[in-house]
Amino acid sequence: MLASLAQLVAHRTCNAGVRGSSPLGSSGVSMDLTGASNFETFVALKAARLDDQLAFAIAAGACDQLTESVLALLKTEFSLHWGGIAEAIADYPAIGLREITQIVNQAGADRFLSAVVSLVNKLRDLYAETDLNSNGLGSAWQAPKFVFLPAESFWSSMPQRSVVSIRNINGQSLWDDFMAPSANEPVVLSERPTMDGKLLELHSTQDWLGLVTQFPKAIKFASAPSDSLIGDFVVPDWSQIARHYDAVFLSLGCYLQTAYRSLPIENSGKKTMLAGWHPASIIKFLPG
Repeated sequence: MLASLAQLVAHRTCNAGVRGSSPLGSSGVSMDLTGASNFETFVALKAARLDDQLAFAIAAGACDQLTESVLALLKTEFSLHWGGIAEAIADYPAIGLREITQIVNQAGADRFLSAVVSLVNKLRDLYAETDLNSNGLGSAWQAPKFVFLPAESFWSSMPQRSVVSIRNINGQSLWDDFMAPSANEPVVLSERPTMDGKLLELHSTQDWLGLVTQFPKAIKFASAPSDSLIGDFVVPDWSQIARHYDAVFLSLGCYLQTAYRSLPIENSGKKTMLAGWHPASIIKFLPG
């Protein structure tokens, strides 16, 4: 597995104490010391429209210009660009994982780490507005859609049979790239789906880890864009969870902190991964 930014700077920096998910072991791809995942970092840079600086840092093998751009941005009134977020989600993991890994492999400066963490924290404060009970960004959703996944080797942690409602913000639907509809498929909007039953809400990496610990199911992921994302994992046993809940909500925060990370399950020697899931979505279980 590729080295994380935290591992690269661990000999020079102490724990920054930033909010977020728990640290990973040495096999994880994550900014462990800060709790910010590489996915969050990539989305923050893209949402801030730092694409040119990101491309320069990759091509030139230096992060100085990117660091300066982030520091300059932090002095301004940072606003969230939902188009950039939707684009970043679509780019990751097929493109974004590779790009951001090149960046973190180049970065060795505490200054870069500090700047990116501050940017991620600003992003977290803003995308909290997409939580289930927030109407700050409007109430538009994609019309509910039936999802039937293929065999268990498919690269997704979602239930095999479900009805999915996707959040749409300022005309941007927050699709996971590997589960996105055809480009020719029309976007049909609706109000937030009504919930008559019991809803399970996932807001953090710890929520996901707790779920797979309580309701584990072994699965083999295949057809992933990176060899590091293929293999034997543990995901939630949705057939068991459906006995207790009628639907599950995965917040954007939980998705960005957790998705596409190989996470060790405590005291088990096994690992889990959240993959092939739509952020800020509601998934209703189907019988069977």
